[in-house]
Amino acid sequence: MNTIDLKRFVYNKASEIFDPPLTHNDVHILTSIFFDGIAHCTVLTAGRQSLAPGKEHNLNIRSFGKFTVRKRKGRVYTVRGEQYTKDDRYTVVFQPGSDLKRALEEIPLPKTA
Repeated sequence: MNTIDLKRFVYNKASEIFDPPLTHNDVHILTSIFFDGIAHCTVLTAGRQSLAPGKEHNLNIRSFGKFTVRKRKGRVYTVRGEQYTKDDRYTVVFQPGSDLKRALEEIPLPKTA
């Protein structure tokens, strides 16, 4: 699934709810605003304080999941004899919420031979 599929899904669901239905452009704008909001809030939670290693900041969306901002320590690695360094950086980790976990548990697994 990609962004176009997600927008199509949102458009179809919104058509069932809203009268008159939302336009495709409305859905495009709303989904863009939603994801921009998640990105903004995630960056905002990290920027409130400098994150010490092991310190986390969260964006919780109840029942859906939690976006956690973590600071990763830099490291030195070697590729074909060349040494490279990677600086400290922030990363985002997603942990699914209760409703999303429950929905995933209901999906039947394919039978293996």
